[in-house]
Amino acid sequence: MRRIFTFALLGTVLLLSACSSKPEQELAAAKTALDSAKAAEADVYSAEAYQAAADALKSAEAAIAVQDKASAMGRNYDKAKELLTQAKTQADTAASTAAANKERVKGEAETAQTEAQAAIEAAKTALSKAPKGKGTKADLAALTGDLTAAESSLTEAQTALTSGKFMDALNQFKAVKEKADAVVTDIAQATQKKKGS
Repeated sequence: MRRIFTFALLGTVLLLSACSSKPEQELAAAKTALDSAKAAEADVYSAEAYQAAADALKSAEAAIAVQDKASAMGRNYDKAKELLTQAKTQADTAASTAAANKERVKGEAETAQTEAQAAIEAAKTALSKAPKGKGTKADLAALTGDLTAAESSLTEAQTALTSGKFMDALNQFKAVKEKADAVVTDIAQATQKKKGS
């Protein structure tokens, strides 16, 4: 009878220690998954999923810290394990979607590059046909400066595209197009004013 009691007690202790064991492997797996997602540029190309994974990992670490302070018999890492599983799953999802999103953004950046180059050419043409005369010299100098800045930004965007920074390149190409379009608009308005006077 005493032997049965001893085995039962030993079994209970083992069960409790198994339940209260710190989720070291799960924590390591979640951190590795998040590192892999970061390496795949998920923080840029799948930012929402990546952030959700990072948040879940942070919450899990906080839950672990709380349980670490609890008494050995009262520790329960179930919530932390659940959050770690969630973090790993979201990090894996972020990594896999980042590749597809990066390819899509690359295509968008290449299209934006073509549009930005066309906008700069249109601005150059408009500038060459802009009305010249008394009172327009300063305006033309300002517009020429804007166009020069747009061309410089275009070069920077092309460098970003070549080096694989597709999101940066996309945003820069869009900004170049906006600047070049603004030059064309300003020249058109100046031309209308000149005709009206």
